Amino acid sequence: MINILLAILALSILIVIHELGHFLFARLFGMRVEKFFLFFDVKNFKISKKIKDTEYGIGIIPFGGYVKISGILDENMDKESLKEPPKPYEFRSKPVWQRILVMLGGILFNTITAILVFALLKTIYGEPTILSKQLENGIYVPENSLGYELGLRTGDKIVSVNGTLPETYEAMINPQIFLKDNPYYEIVRDGQKQKIQIPADFVGKLSKQKRGEPIFLPRFEYSIAEVAPNSVAKQIGLQKGDKILSLNGVKTLYFDELKACVNENKNKHITLKVLRDGNEIELKGSLGDKGLGVIPHQEIAEKVITYNFFEAIPVGAVEAWNFVVMNVQGLRKIFKGELSFSENIRGPLGIIETFGQARNNGGWFGFLKLTAIISVILAFTNLLPIPALDGGHVVLLLYEGITRREPSIKVREIIQVVGFFIIIGLMIFATFNDILRFFR
Repeated sequence: MINILLAILALSILIVIHELGHFLFARLFGMRVEKFFLFFDVKNFKISKKIKDTEYGIGIIPFGGYVKISGILDENMDKESLKEPPKPYEFRSKPVWQRILVMLGGILFNTITAILVFALLKTIYGEPTILSKQLENGIYVPENSLGYELGLRTGDKIVSVNGTLPETYEAMINPQIFLKDNPYYEIVRDGQKQKIQIPADFVGKLSKQKRGEPIFLPRFEYSIAEVAPNSVAKQIGLQKGDKILSLNGVKTLYFDELKACVNENKNKHITLKVLRDGNEIELKGSLGDKGLGVIPHQEIAEKVITYNFFEAIPVGAVEAWNFVVMNVQGLRKIFKGELSFSENIRGPLGIIETFGQARNNGGWFGFLKLTAIISVILAFTNLLPIPALDGGHVVLLLYEGITRREPSIKVREIIQVVGFFIIIGLMIFATFNDILRFFR
């Protein structure tokens, strides 16, 4: 319930920020703003208060928000007022460039919000990373992972991704690389170079993957970080800091090798060669069917890049831009039929669910990062040239600026109605899709 309430609060704040962008630009250019609402109001079903010329309130229909500016034909469909002569404070009386800035105000504010949140996270948490050059031991690919399904195997060394070697491990598994045309990994296996082609539907599979299930992991040497109480490891004398060199004569330099050996020797007597304080010792015991009971400490040190807030702003801007690029590439793949529309579209319920997952798995970092991502998506979506969205209004204003002729009220009314039904149709589909996904 807390996750749901926090998600609704975050979405509401992003909507208010978006509408505030329209509101402030309208006021800057001397336009009268009649209403500023979170959600949509229906007659008397609202909570509101009028301050000077503007009514501020919360509507009953929990769908977006809106700012009603005098002299504009928008989702309010107030066409009667447009039949009167233009008044100096109306939207239609202002120069085209000012009206375009008013329509882009919400997009601009959502974008700025995303950049600032990304920058704040970079400032507080830094940017933990593992450099590509630290993967000299190759990668670890669990058999139930998407990497294994691709054809990657434990011990492979990544030498390029789409023709170049990323600087970091995180960049090697960034979803953006899979949205490019004909993406691939180039690897070295047993001294031979191979090309692992990534199928077009891979991003769709990636979107269904649970958080924390990697495509592949760095392969690392390890020491024991923790020994579980009442475990086999405890009984035979393993200690924190030990390095297990071999199990029954099979070397276990990497943790994946240890796991494989343990699985092969369940319910058997085992002999371990262990490095402790620079000395090799031998430990013996019987392995049950539940494993050793140790937690490894990886010997790859994560590098944490730190920023002050002002240094983090351009980094946050790059991260916001990368999400815009990912959305463009994702839409292109949907239109090409390479990605399923129904499986990659989220409605309000799906977004709220994702917020809960982000907070459960990543704490406040995950929650705030998703808030920034949703802010980018709101900006990008509103920029699309769909009638009734901000991008649709901008297209009409650009037409007016180029031709010096404003489309007739009738034409604009038809465009608004068509856009309204497109948006409502998409919202109904996405919500229904969320419900189906929940039951699946």
